[in-house]
Amino acid sequence: HSVLANAQPVIVIHIKGEIDGGQAALVKRAMADAESKQASAVIIEMDTFGGLVDSAVQIRDMISQSPIETICYIKNRAWSAGALIAIAHQHIVIAPGGSIGAAEPIPSTEKNIAALKAEFSATANQKGRNVKVAEAMVDKTLGFSKYAEPGQILALADYQAIEVGYADLLA
Repeated sequence: HSVLANAQPVIVIHIKGEIDGGQAALVKRAMADAESKQASAVIIEMDTFGGLVDSAVQIRDMISQSPIETICYIKNRAWSAGALIAIAHQHIVIAPGGSIGAAEPIPSTEKNIAALKAEFSATANQKGRNVKVAEAMVDKTLGFSKYAEPGQILALADYQAIEVGYADLLA
């Protein structure tokens, strides 16, 4: 018998457009499917300007708690709520011309910024990524070295994401 007969599948999930309850339900079904099929990995292909924080947090929790290896492929952009989901993955691959970040909450009240900044920081820390980068994506008062002055929200282009360790590979 061939080696391929026993090969574990890789499940691909597409997150495109607004992040909302429908996307969270889609990811929940797909992650359950991946576990039942004993997938070797889950790839989430992402292209989003963001969406609802509560839905993004639900998706982030599913990814960060998954026993399966997770890879985020940022096809074009993982902005705002999408950035939170991306940094929950074990690995991030970014397409040429892709970007990640720009996660200032709307409305940008002190409470919203503090809450989202904590979510980003904890997620980055859990995955061994620089928490200062994650925090600067949410809180524009911080800035981050040569990538964003204080007063500018941090968004990273493909090569910058690799430089700061927020993407493993350009592909």
